[in-house]
Amino acid sequence: MIHFSEIVKQRVVEKLGPRFVFQGCTEEEILKIKEFQNISYVPQVYSDLLRVIGNSGLSDILMGDANWDRLKINKELFAWFAKTSNLAYPNDVLVFYSDLGQLFYFFRTKHQLNDPPVYGYPIDTVGSRLAKLSDSISSFFLSRLEIYAKFIETGREEWRPLAKVYYDPSLDDFCLVGE
Repeated sequence: MIHFSEIVKQRVVEKLGPRFVFQGCTEEEILKIKEFQNISYVPQVYSDLLRVIGNSGLSDILMGDANWDRLKINKELFAWFAKTSNLAYPNDVLVFYSDLGQLFYFFRTKHQLNDPPVYGYPIDTVGSRLAKLSDSISSFFLSRLEIYAKFIETGREEWRPLAKVYYDPSLDDFCLVGE
């Protein structure tokens, strides 16, 4: 079985060239994520990604703060923005990206899925501040890699969320807007 990390290396080299610098996280750094994100589980696919590109390059490809050294502040910023906006969200999220406090990417860890769906906040959508961005971390990252490669060529970033969602605390789940 091929690990996601090998697919990442191959796709990065294909899209960005062999000079791209890979600097992954150590096992200790990955374990620390649980502490400063206040979670009990880090999905396998995300761990694989961090092992390859977690300390250098991940922020470049996602075009914002996503490297390991930003994970603590990303969660703190997300919590602050959510609180000031009265946004309900589950406690078990791992916030892996921030774009200057304008956009956050995260996934849930409670169900201990190896490749969970990815959500975002805020998305410029009427009636909802949350969106489901991808059905899995792996498909999200691979699509973002494509977007980044096109951005380098064209200077434009184009993508759309899958669905508008909201978090229902009574169900402890994300629900589609309008249902």
